[in-house]
This record gives sequence, C-alpha cells and structure tokens, in this order.
Amino acid sequence: MKLIRQVVLAYKKGSADKIYEVDLCKVGSDQFVVNFRQGNRGELLQEGTKTTQAVSRSKAEKIFFNLLQIKKRKGFREIDAPPQRPSIEQNRRQRSSNQNHLSPRRRENERHHSPQVFNLDDVKEENRQGAIRILSILVRAAANRYKGEWKISRVVWKAGEMRLKAAVPYIIQIAKKNDAITRYSALWALGRCGDSQALPLLRKYIHEDNFIKNIAREATLSLLNGASRDAFIDELLGEIPQILQKAIRDENYEHFTITLNNITLNQKRKQSDFLEVLYLASVKYRPIRKALVEILPKLKPQPGYFRNLRRLFKMAEYRQDAEVFGLLAYKFEKERAGFKSSYRVRVNHKWVYQKEELKKANSQLAFSSDTKAYLKRRVLKTLKRTGELNDPAYVKMAMGILLAYDDSKDKDRPWKKRAKYNWSRRRRNEYVHYDSYSKNLAFYSILYGKSSRYQLLENEKAYSCRKPYQPGDTAPKSREEAYPNLWDQMPHAYLHLLAESKVERVDEFAMKGLERHPELLERIDPNFVIRLISKPFPQTVEFGISLAKAMYNPRNPNQELLIALVNSPVKIARDLAINWIKEQRTTLLKNTSFIASLIVSPHSDIRLWIKEKIASIIFTEREADVIIMRVFAEIISLKEEAIAKDIAEILMLTFSDKLRKIGLPIIRELLGHKLLEIQNFGGRLLLQHQTKAQDLPDRIFTILLQAKSPRIRELGVGLFGQLPDEVLLLRQDVIIGFCLSKQEDIRLAVRPIISRLANKNPDFGHDTTMFFIPKLWKKERYEGAHLYILQLLSTELEPFLGQIEQKIALRLLNAEFTPAHELWFTKETCPSKRFDHASNHRHR
Repeated sequence: MKLIRQVVLAYKKGSADKIYEVDLCKVGSDQFVVNFRQGNRGELLQEGTKTTQAVSRSKAEKIFFNLLQIKKRKGFREIDAPPQRPSIEQNRRQRSSNQNHLSPRRRENERHHSPQVFNLDDVKEENRQGAIRILSILVRAAANRYKGEWKISRVVWKAGEMRLKAAVPYIIQIAKKNDAITRYSALWALGRCGDSQALPLLRKYIHEDNFIKNIAREATLSLLNGASRDAFIDELLGEIPQILQKAIRDENYEHFTITLNNITLNQKRKQSDFLEVLYLASVKYRPIRKALVEILPKLKPQPGYFRNLRRLFKMAEYRQDAEVFGLLAYKFEKERAGFKSSYRVRVNHKWVYQKEELKKANSQLAFSSDTKAYLKRRVLKTLKRTGELNDPAYVKMAMGILLAYDDSKDKDRPWKKRAKYNWSRRRRNEYVHYDSYSKNLAFYSILYGKSSRYQLLENEKAYSCRKPYQPGDTAPKSREEAYPNLWDQMPHAYLHLLAESKVERVDEFAMKGLERHPELLERIDPNFVIRLISKPFPQTVEFGISLAKAMYNPRNPNQELLIALVNSPVKIARDLAINWIKEQRTTLLKNTSFIASLIVSPHSDIRLWIKEKIASIIFTEREADVIIMRVFAEIISLKEEAIAKDIAEILMLTFSDKLRKIGLPIIRELLGHKLLEIQNFGGRLLLQHQTKAQDLPDRIFTILLQAKSPRIRELGVGLFGQLPDEVLLLRQDVIIGFCLSKQEDIRLAVRPIISRLANKNPDFGHDTTMFFIPKLWKKERYEGAHLYILQLLSTELEPFLGQIEQKIALRLLNAEFTPAHELWFTKETCPSKRFDHASNHRHR
C-alpha cells in the first residue's frame, strides 16, 4: 500500500483537543482507499476506513475531499505536520493504567473499541490490505458498532473465502447474536478458517434444522481429523436406514450399492433424505463415495430429489469436491426446469401459490426456472471467487465441470439469429453467430473467459461470436482460458483432461496447454497414448500418433499400442498400424491374441486386410483353438451385423476343420444371439458339425425352431428330419406341433417328413389324418390354418382319406367352413363309396 496524500486536521475548543488524520492510499492498479484516524491529541488514535473495498482514483479523491470539507465545517482546521504520537509500548502502559479505573462494562467496551493488532502471517501479500479491512469490520460488528454498507453476512463469508484465522473469535461472537442467514455464513466461514476453537459452537448446530445442520456438519468435519473425525462420522451414520448401516459394517459394498439404488430410486421420495449423511461419511468410507457418484446422474431435480441435490451441491462447493461439484453443475445446466416461476402455478390441475407450495415438506414443485438460473449463476460466481483469490482449487473445480460433458450427447450445432435493425446502416441482414456449447455458460467461462472470439453480452444467455469470427474459423493462438496463471501452477491438469475428456474442445485446450509444458510429455506411459489414440477426435489422435512414434520400438513392439492404433476410429492411425505390422509380420502374426484382436476389429479395412493375410499362415492345433476361443468371446458382445458377418467368414475360411468339433454349448449361445448374422453362423456350424442329428440335445431343436430367422427355423426342421424314422415316430406330437405352428416356413418344411413317415408307416398316416380332419370344422387358430390342413390331407395324407367314417364325412359336409366342404368333394380319390351314400341321404 502506497501513501498518495495525507491531511491532518485539529480541533481545539475548551477542554477538547482532537486530531483527525485522512489518508489517500494506492493498493493496486487503479485501486485506491481512503482511511482515517481520530482521537484525542497525544493518545493512540482509533482507525477506520471510508472505503470498504478499493475504488478508482477519481472516486477515492472525491471521497477524500468530501470528508475534509465535512470536518472543516465542524470546526477542524488543517495543520502542517502530524503531531507526535506515543510509542506502542507507552500506549499499552497508558491503556492498562486507565483501565484499572474503569467499570467492568466500560473496560469491555474499551477492549473492543481499541485498535487491534492482527496476525496475518498466513495471508498472501496481495490479500493483506483486504484482510485488514475485513477484520476491522468484524471487530466492530462483534461489538455491535458496525453500520457500513456491506451486509455483515457478506463480510463473514469473505473472511471464510480468504481463510482468515484471525477472524475466528469475532465470527464466533457474530454467530451467537445474529439472524439465521448470518449464522449460516458464520458457520460456513468457521470451517473454512480451520481453527478448532470453533468446534464447540459448530457442534451446537449439527442437529438443528436442515438449513443450518448440513453446513455445521461439513464445517465440523473439516476441523476434525483422525479418530475424532471417524467417531463423528460413525455417530452420523445412525441416521441412515438399518440395512445400509449393516452393509457398511459388514463391508459388503456391492450389496450397499444395490440397496442404495433400490431405496433411492424405487421407493418413496422421503427415502432420499439420508444422502447428505452418506456424502459426509464418504470421507471415511471411500466405496460410499463411488456408489454416490454412480447414482447422482440418475437423480432428477424433481420433487423428492431436488432438495437433496441442492444440499449436496452446496456441500461439494464448500468441500471443493471437483467431481461431485462438476456432476451437479452439469445437471443443473442440462436439465429442464420443473416449472416456470410465477405468482401462481398449476399443480395437479389446481392453481396454487408458488411460495406457499414450495415451503411445504412434501411440495409438488421443484427446480423452477428462477432456481435453475440462480444455480447456474452460483456456479459462475463460485468459479470467479475461487479464481480471484488465486486458489489452486479453481483448476480442480473447473476440471470437474469440463469432464462432465460428452460430445456424443451434449454437443449441439452452431447457430445464428438475426440481429436488431441497424439504423445507421439501414440494414437488416446482420446476424449474430453462436458456436457449439455456447449456452453452457460455466463451460465457456472456463475455456474462453479471456477469449478474443467469444463474448457474453449483458442480459444474454449464451456466448456469441465477436465479429468477424464465425464458427469453424481458425482459433487464435493466444490463450483464451480464464485465470491462466492458475492453470500454469497445475500443468498436470492438462494431462488429466486429455486422458479423461470426452469433448473435442477440451482436448484442444489441453493440447495447447501441453505445448507450453513439453517436459510433462517426457514421463508419459503407453497407456496415456492408447487413451488418446482411442478417441474419435482427429486432432487428438494425431497428437497421440506423434507420441506413439516417439516411444515405439520396432525391435520390441508394444502390442497394446498396436491394437489401439488398429481400433482407432481415425484412418491414419490404422494405416500406421498396418505399416508397423508389415515390418514385424513374422513376429506379430504368430501371436494368437494379436491375431484375434485383428479379426474382431470394428473397422472393415482391418478385417479385410487380416482376411487376406491369415490364409497364408499355418497355425498349430493349440494356436487355432486359442484364436477361436478369443474370437468367440468377442462375438457374443457384438452389436453390428456387418462385423459379425465378416468375422464368421474369416473363421469359416481359416478354421473350418476345427469348427466341426466346436462345443455344442458355444453353438447354442450363438443360436440364441440377438444378431441374425451370428444366429446364421451358429446354424452353419451346426450343419457341418461332427455330431449327428440324433445325438443333438432337445434344447438345440427348441432354440432353432423358436428363432426369429426363417433360415434358422428351416434349418431346425431339416435337422429334425434327419433323425431316424423310429425316433421320429416316437415324436409324433412334435411333428404335429410343427404343423400347427404360426410360422409358415416351419409348416412347409415339415410336410416332406410327414410324407416319408406316412409312406413307410400306415399307422402314422392314419393317426395323423384322423387328428387333422376335426380341425376343419373348428375355428382356425391363425389365418390360413384350414387351407394348410386341406393341402396336407389332399396331398401327403391323401391315401388315408378313404378310411374315414361316414359320420365324420357328414361333419365335413355340414361344417361352416369352406375347406371342409372342399375336402368332402375329394370323394373321387377315395375307394370307399360311403361318400355317395352320405350324399343321397343328404338330398332326401
């Protein structure tokens, strides 16, 4: 702090002899303050300030001269030099002597009113002037003497942000005597300041209502450590459901996660009120944190959940928990508001007053448009305050937000809107351009807080492009992120972002940061490079390829790195992999796991290449078995028909002899797969399998005949027909079931089997005929059933029609369905003349 100007005023009248000093001081670039000291001549003066925060020079000078004018009107006169003041030691002795003659109440007031000497050793040099101003306000507020412009709750909060341990005694006094909002701010600040003398006060509020208790618990937790912290957490765990307590005691965290999901998502809304306690307990029990992080994305900001989400958000903000803070900030950004804020809103077809409804414990409203806007602003303010305090936690919280986004679901297209009419140019065809993600304010404020190509205008809800920049233009080489000095203090954050991010813009930001810290790239491992190569962003893959080339050793190739290149969605990476494989073809193409990885590659160019090369490779029986088993393990998880078709062709061409002996359980699994190509592959394996049809288990036939593919069902009937006649005759009910199937392909495929069995075994033909004839005078089970039975009886079973009895013939004639009549008219093909008799009887 630099003294710019000082004026000393004196007032003397009768026994009064007062001094008033006014200072104009510079504390930063165009930042000035006006301080004063006043008191009796020869005594220690009382200090104060007229600017609770730094102002511009013009404003400070105005305050300075106005103060002088006010004092002069009261009789003060300017003197040339400041009077001689006693030393600090003299003042201390004089004050001690004077206090011996004061009453207890006056002595207490004197203690609060006297100037304070603060210990600011833990405060950064650039923050000390602000700390002194805050502490001077807190001293006066603790003594009920503060009447400044700032709300005392804001001053207390600021002390917590700066972590001023010297402020703790005064904050404790303020918390005891002020309103709930100020008390909340005080408890928040006491935990941040990190002084254990605040614990008795904090413990007083850990069982209050939810407005106070969560922050009191968080602050208490931040001040405890070791056994005392663990005991405090175990005490709180008594508030969660017994079933969860038992899972934690038994360390059965898999059961804990399942139970937590069931209780929170599937039961009543009130069951989620213990999430705050679990979040506190996650400090000791790390698996609890993992379960919470998994469940938070599933919770919607709707009635029953939103209050818990809001409390968790404030707790994560307080704890500076980057992961949870980022998840919830992302949720508040992306989720739609539950309702539009208004004086009255409609709930369950009734109009209610919004404020009254929100106050209810079981309110049907949650997450209004105003609340959504407030939470978005709060995220921005939290980032801004953390950055302005030069707190390294800013980088962690920024990373938490950036890593919550995913291009595959969050990226939107650039857009534009017509600008207002330009009266000066008489033009209407001007547009304002907006880039992707421009509505995500926290995202943009982190990456483009100091950008020359994006801006956030007043009252706007999205970052717009500065002219002449438009989406798709080349990005500037200058740094665009907010608080670049903090990022430079934690350059490892760039590596973490590049490894974990799912957003191309974040990758670009991280790669630009690594250009300024190339020393970090000297210690990276192949796993990091594999992560980059596996991403769908060309620029990131190119960066990964450059790193891969630097670490690749042709004499000892890293197979995991090669597989990552092979599976990369960017073609230049796959081309590089093929070139490296060609250089070490003898070594690499004898490795069974590597070959299997090439066969199941998600890219057609790689599958085509290995299909051509694998034909010239001779494998031992054991190598072939390993490749087949590895490929089958991957086939089961496939979701694309084209990939399945290529893999099946490669296996059939290369390992056809081995596949004849493949286990039937594997074939059964292939036949039951969702993809038709894999089902067909299983059918092909079954046709050429060494196991005979009569040795196949019934389960195989059931799967074949219930398949969705007509080809597989036809295969099933064909295999069934390969069974010996004596076996088929024992399964007459199965054959009849085929005939009654709703699948036309099954009904058609079984007819040759019926014809063969009927010709060789008349009893089978007669029994089958007698079973189907009554079906013609009954209502058909599906459309076309009568017609199919008629065709079956008129062809394959035609020789047995002559054996039907007269009463059955009459039933056909009297039936109400046409196919029954048509069968009756086939009497010319029947050797029996009982049809004629039945006809004459009918005419009489």
